[in-house]
Amino acid sequence: MAILDEFDKRVSRTMRSSYRLRRPCQPTRPLCHKSRLVVQRLLGWLSDSLALLDALSHPGDDTALAQMLLAAVGARCRAWPTLTSEQVREFVRAAVVKITIGPANITIGLSKSAVRTLLLEVADNTFYDPEDDLVELSVAACLQRRGRAIRLLISRDSLGAVPSQDELRLIQTLAQAHQWLEQLLSGEVRSLRMIAAAVGKSQRYVSKVIRMAFLAPDLVEAVLAGRAPPQLTLTELTKDLTWDWDEQRRRFAVVVGANRTS
Repeated sequence: MAILDEFDKRVSRTMRSSYRLRRPCQPTRPLCHKSRLVVQRLLGWLSDSLALLDALSHPGDDTALAQMLLAAVGARCRAWPTLTSEQVREFVRAAVVKITIGPANITIGLSKSAVRTLLLEVADNTFYDPEDDLVELSVAACLQRRGRAIRLLISRDSLGAVPSQDELRLIQTLAQAHQWLEQLLSGEVRSLRMIAAAVGKSQRYVSKVIRMAFLAPDLVEAVLAGRAPPQLTLTELTKDLTWDWDEQRRRFAVVVGANRTS
């Protein structure tokens, strides 16, 4: 499988290694996450019967063959959760001929004939001109620095976009902060020391995290919607977070709309 840049130049091993810088990714690790993104985008396409038939149909196909393709792709989608990682990789290697990494998107190039063969599980003798054998799927994505890491940012409008491990940790920690604050306010616990003892963390850690419960509402909304600015990271949020919402917005360079409430 070829990995190309936006100028159709092959990405070297050295260049590929640069994508492994911790992001994000979106990640976890951008290149590994990119592989997962390809799988998710491919599965999303396979799940869209109309798009798949439109892409894979051939003038010589009859109704029976079209129905076979639909039945085969339905069975493939249902079985997908049970596939091993190696089986998924084999499918991707067979179907994907190139991946082009552009400044604002990732384009996945598929071979029509290869996909038909994989779905029908028999050699497909349908002839395609080289230009017609290519199906391209696109995902809006770009590399962006977040803190000291390089992150592969995926548009929330893109099929298959999922929160990164970093985003999930941030969301989980925010939820934990609100839970701890609620425990204090309700009298369930009487001190940060009691919380620290219950969760096996230091009191200093609990004190840093619980301040996140006072993050400005629009910043919380941005985190939950996957629109947090690059500098709004878990590490930054646990660095002496100010209580002032306007100062928080200035710190994280957030421009909020007229409906902002502070």
